Amino acid sequence: TRNVITPYRFQGMHTIYDGVFYLVGGGLFSITYPNFYSFNLNCQCDENHLGEFCEYHYCYGVGSNESTVCSRHGECLDNFTCICAQNYTGEDCNITTCFSIHSRNASVCSGHGICIGYDECQCEAEYAGTNCSIPLCDNLLPTNPAVCTGRGECISGNNCTCDSDLYFSYNCNRTTCYGVLSNSTSVCSGHGTCGEYNTCACFAHYYTDTCNL
Repeated sequence: TRNVITPYRFQGMHTIYDGVFYLVGGGLFSITYPNFYSFNLNCQCDENHLGEFCEYHYCYGVGSNESTVCSRHGECLDNFTCICAQNYTGEDCNITTCFSIHSRNASVCSGHGICIGYDECQCEAEYAGTNCSIPLCDNLLPTNPAVCTGRGECISGNNCTCDSDLYFSYNCNRTTCYGVLSNSTSVCSGHGTCGEYNTCACFAHYYTDTCNL
């Protein structure tokens, strides 16, 4: 005799020996045979289950057998609920804190990054440090002697405060030579470079303070 009690259609190869075969996903197949018996089953899972035997379920659209279920920070229970790991909250465990600040707070990671894990910040390109609190200027730390061309202080990402009004630009690398901007093609009479205030470095065969001879 054969008695089938299940909402599923079955698929795959199964082996039964005098007894009852259960599907973890909720289906049940009951069969009685006197001897060892093999047969094919086709499973068509309902909308809440997946897997060859409908043994997995979903949590917020992700299968319980997927590594990304519950945002990788929890366990998907069979009632479609995530149980979050320590330091994670939210329906799908996607909320945490970075250095005691909520991961969705605008000030998390010093306002210069995103909180991608518990106490783990991913900083913007112009900031560094565990909490993204250290600015970089031209990828140099503020403590580097060469930062801001050695003429200023790195106060925020790619933003220098220059030591003297004689130097300017975001990294203090601009000045003037005899009233002409150092990045002008006509500086130093077009025959040299202006690296320091009122100091021309003349090309070969040119002389004087402004390289005009």
